[in-house]
Amino acid sequence: MVARVYEVTAVAVDFTLTDDDHAPVLKVSAEGFANSGGWSNFELGVWSYVREPDDGILGLDFLAMPPPQGTVSTMGFVRVSAGLVLSVPGWVKGIRVHASTNQIEAMLEAALPFITPPIVPTDLGLPLPWPFPWYRPDAPAKAASTASGGN
Repeated sequence: MVARVYEVTAVAVDFTLTDDDHAPVLKVSAEGFANSGGWSNFELGVWSYVREPDDGILGLDFLAMPPPQGTVSTMGFVRVSAGLVLSVPGWVKGIRVHASTNQIEAMLEAALPFITPPIVPTDLGLPLPWPFPWYRPDAPAKAASTASGGN
């Protein structure tokens, strides 16, 4: 049975491109402490939503397997970390990682300082709003600029 780790101390978010044909994926990493030794299989568990939250924050649990009952483990706090790569829906503005004693948020704008909103031609037949408003494949953009006489 998995449980939340004791504390989350840092959360980092970053985007990475897989290739030119796919939207970027989100990389989330978290650091924190377990309250004893013997914890294993650290992971970030994504919350499921029936309706998207009003604040636009996607919840994640910082989870691990506690030491088996009856085993001897070291006493004291142990530094732990976990990571996750995922596609995020368009409504996500940030990530909130939950531990047993606290939670930390990281907003996606902090991960996107180099990206500016594109000018998407409306005649490309793309579904609007685009799932990632800051991303568009280069192929349609090159075709649109070539058709208008640009380089």
